Amino acid sequence: MFPTVKEADKVVKKTLYVVAGIDTDGYKEILGFWVNVFNDLKARGVEDILVVVSDELKGIQEAVRSVYPMNDHRKCLVHKVRNSLKKVKYKDRKGVASALRSIYMSSTQMQAKENFERFKREEYQAEYPQVVKYWERELEDILTFYKYPYEIRRMLATTNFVESIDNKIRKVI
Repeated sequence: MFPTVKEADKVVKKTLYVVAGIDTDGYKEILGFWVNVFNDLKARGVEDILVVVSDELKGIQEAVRSVYPMNDHRKCLVHKVRNSLKKVKYKDRKGVASALRSIYMSSTQMQAKENFERFKREEYQAEYPQVVKYWERELEDILTFYKYPYEIRRMLATTNFVESIDNKIRKVI
């Protein structure tokens, strides 16, 4: 989220990080709002972050790993698919979306890899090489998630929870 704020007689845009967590019992909690978040979380006693789900924010993975080096990172699947489909002709979107869904909705890591290889072999490689390369670059991001139980993968697939908080903040601002 990028609210505008008045700072030293100037109006500037700041990056506001909204951090929400899901504990081991599945309860969602807003941990806070920050301009500089991860060092503050560490100082508040957050000892470890297992998984970070984010939009495609540049540098977010490096920022988290500088404080929590052992965490996993996952980019929001909704954003990943949406960004991919922007590069696809309208008539092909359903087919490409279905092929992508078969990758990230696979029940096992092996099946996800096989579905990705099938996606590469289909006509999409020739027609949409940039989409194939994008998913190839991001494949480890998807595959690392398979070490977690399905219930956790399902809860952490998107950033919709945080985005709904962002929308409420925008209304207030």
